[in-house]
Amino acid sequence: MKHRLLRVNELLKRELSGIIAREMTFETGLVSINQVDVTSDLKSAHVFVSVLGASGPGVISGARVIEIMQEIAPLPPRENEA
Repeated sequence: MKHRLLRVNELLKRELSGIIAREMTFETGLVSINQVDVTSDLKSAHVFVSVLGASGPGVISGARVIEIMQEIAPLPPRENEA
């Protein structure tokens, strides 16, 4: 993988982790960004999120983490979706 993509992956991972730490609160469990893979054209990325904790009420799911992140920092629509 090219050095630039590795740097972009790490930067996005750090920034997303910071957003989670600043903007979200969790009563139980731990949410972390494990890996970010940006496409070579830098138009999109796959973000791998882990949610660890006990099951039951009050525990957040990975899907809910993504919903919350989209509320905090909404992304503009893609060219083919606009």
